[in-house]
Amino acid sequence: MIVPPQVMSHENAAIELQRGIIEVARVDPDMNRVLAEVGPPDIALRPRGFAMFLRGIIAQQVSVKAAASIYGRVEDKVGQPLTAKNFKRLGVAGCRELGLSQRKSEYALGLADAELSGKIDFAALEHMSDEEAIAQLIELRGIGRWTAEVYLLLSLGRPDVWPAADLALMNAIGWVKGLDARPTIEQAMDIAERWRPWRGSAALLLWHYYKKAPA
Repeated sequence: MIVPPQVMSHENAAIELQRGIIEVARVDPDMNRVLAEVGPPDIALRPRGFAMFLRGIIAQQVSVKAAASIYGRVEDKVGQPLTAKNFKRLGVAGCRELGLSQRKSEYALGLADAELSGKIDFAALEHMSDEEAIAQLIELRGIGRWTAEVYLLLSLGRPDVWPAADLALMNAIGWVKGLDARPTIEQAMDIAERWRPWRGSAALLLWHYYKKAPA
């Protein structure tokens, strides 16, 4: 029987994630050293719903700076709130004018259609297990497992979600564990097993460490 997760406010979820970082450091001396070296990350969870997935689609295969610029133009054009209904009014031509590619325009408008038609209910995801929510999300065109995992961690505050294909995490694990080369996804997942049920908290600490590392 799958027990539904407890739905938390952003504030309470952030507190739990910080508690998880302490627990990961307690069971893993290498992570304890990282925590002592860079300190805990500031955890400010992202908004929930359509706009966050739109941001994820825009960010695919472009620089952080370019993605932020395009998303800013979308916000300026659509206004607030940036809902599926408001975004859909842009149409493909409007999306292209703001800098989205043809494919990303189709993905984004398809996402809007999915919410408006009831194919996806973002609020309902909060009551699903991690794997149930991921399975629902990856059925949507343009949403892969990594995007779904990052949403569950950074918007819903799920403490044990591990974005396995994230290159920054794999690099950080290699440095923390003193490996000769970046681990494979499978090797990183094996290492992360030690951090259950706080792998999401571990990911936040590793991302923080990665950003602090010298270039």
